[in-house]
Amino acid sequence: MAINPNTTFVAGAILTAAQQNRLPFGVMQYATKTTNTNTTTTEADVGLSVTFTAIANRYYRYTVFIPSSDGDANQATLKVTDSSNVNKYTIRFDQDGPAQFNFVTLSYISTESAGSVTRKVRASTSTGGGVLYGDATNVMWFAVEDIGGA
Repeated sequence: MAINPNTTFVAGAILTAAQQNRLPFGVMQYATKTTNTNTTTTEADVGLSVTFTAIANRYYRYTVFIPSSDGDANQATLKVTDSSNVNKYTIRFDQDGPAQFNFVTLSYISTESAGSVTRKVRASTSTGGGVLYGDATNVMWFAVEDIGGA
């Protein structure tokens, strides 16, 4: 979809509704989690989900942040799916073994059909297990932002 950028504003010009509607609407939904999630070779929900009312022909940025991850030497997978577990975006990252901590960030941009949209975070490992860490001062979060007209 081609981007329809806003026009340059000049002194004395009248701001139109169309110009206003091309501006970002900001955060649509935000979820946090402050407890650990164990991961295994079976894909499962992490416990982060967002539901919001999408508007057609808008761009939405989804961002997931996990402050710390650890696990057996394996490849871990983090996904954003719809409510029926249909994959929307995936990242894979290496876990180098016990006590080899790293943070994880997943971010992508898409358009949605108008109406209620639910997205959730799921995770798995290729072998063994792992932990996505979260606590009161190291919070996992998932946000969706309207970043402007498409």
